[in-house]
Amino acid sequence: MFVASGANECVMKLMKVKSELLLVSDRVVSVVIDEMSLKTYLGYDAQKDNFEGFPDLGAATPHSSEKRVNEGGTKKFANQGLVVMVRGLKKIF
Repeated sequence: MFVASGANECVMKLMKVKSELLLVSDRVVSVVIDEMSLKTYLGYDAQKDNFEGFPDLGAATPHSSEKRVNEGGTKKFANQGLVVMVRGLKKIF
């Protein structure tokens, strides 16, 4: 299963819909942000004509993997990832 970099729009929409159904008191959450180490990897996706393994902050940023390779940007490999977890404090979210 492929997971794109950046914020997952499907998850964001689902969280919005679910939160609108909760009482205001049940919307209290804890947000945990952590960094994890990744094994360096370099690959080429022929279907997307894209190199994989470079830092990519998502489609909304000017630092995508494609721009980094095609415009002579830094060839640094991605070796860290950011993980965000949201957990309901009063009710399972």
